[in-house]
Amino acid sequence: LLLIAAIVLTPLMSLPIRRNQVPVDFWAGRLDRDQAAVQLVRGYDVLRASSDIVGEDRPMLWLGGIASEVYSEALLEVAEPADLGATADDVRATLEARGIEHITWERNGSPDEYWDAYATSLEFLEGQTVPVAAEDRTYLFRLLAEAEASGGEGWGLGPELLPATASSAGSGWELRDDGRPEGDGLALPAGSQAKAAVSVDAGTAYALVLRGACGESGAWVLVLLVQWKDAEGRFNGRDRQPVVLGESGTTFALTVAPADTTSAIVHVTPRDDDCLLTGISMSEVSAFGGQ
Repeated sequence: LLLIAAIVLTPLMSLPIRRNQVPVDFWAGRLDRDQAAVQLVRGYDVLRASSDIVGEDRPMLWLGGIASEVYSEALLEVAEPADLGATADDVRATLEARGIEHITWERNGSPDEYWDAYATSLEFLEGQTVPVAAEDRTYLFRLLAEAEASGGEGWGLGPELLPATASSAGSGWELRDDGRPEGDGLALPAGSQAKAAVSVDAGTAYALVLRGACGESGAWVLVLLVQWKDAEGRFNGRDRQPVVLGESGTTFALTVAPADTTSAIVHVTPRDDDCLLTGISMSEVSAFGGQ
C-alpha cells in the first residue's frame, strides 16, 4: 500500500504546491490523483489542457509562480512581463522571436507588479490574443496572427450584463457597509461591497472588467466573487478571484459558468483601501476556446 501511494503521489510531492499537505480526502479514497492535484498544483487543469492546445514540445510562455512542468507536454518558458515590451509591436516581436504562440498567466503566484505590465494588460490581451482556457485564476491565451489582430475582433465581447455604475442608474447595485453612488461611479470603502444579479448561460465564458482607482497610488487588491445559481435558484458553484488594480486603472478576470447555471450574483469588495469604481462590466467572451 505504501509503495502504491508513493508512486501515485511522487509527482505531487515533488512540485511547488499552494497547500502544505495532501488532502485528507485523497487518503480516504474520496479524491483520485487528478482531483487532489487540482487542489495542490497551481494551474493544474490549464497545464494539462496545454498539452493538446499548444502541442508536445512546443514553447509556451509561463507568467506567474513556479511552473509545474511535469503536467504539460508543452515546453514552458519563463519571463518577466515587463521585459516583454511596452507596446503591442514590441511584445509580439519578443514572442515571435522565441517561437511562442501561447501565453499562460498563473495569477495565484504573480507579484503585484505583473498586473501593471503591458503584456498582461487588458489592452494587449484583448487586442492581440484570444483566451482558450481558464481555471483557478490561471489563463491560457493564443497569440493572434497579425491579420486576425488587425481585424479588431479581439475577444468578441458581447453586450454589457451588469448595471451601470453612474449614480443615476446606481439602483441596479446593492451596496453594503458604507458603499455609495458617487458621481459616475461607486465609492466603496475597504471591506464594503457592491453586488448585482445577472442572467448567464451554462458553459459560457465571461470577462469581468473593473475600472477606477483606489487610494493615492500603488497596487490595490479587490475581490471578485461570482456565485452561480441554477434554474431553481440554488447555488451550484462559486468563483472567487482577487484582482489587482494598479496605475493603469483597469483590471479584469475571466470566469466560466458551470453546467446547469442560469444566473449569477457578482460581488465586488475592495480589500486594501477605499476605491472609486467608474466601471464594472461583465460580458460574454464569444472567442473563448478558439485554438
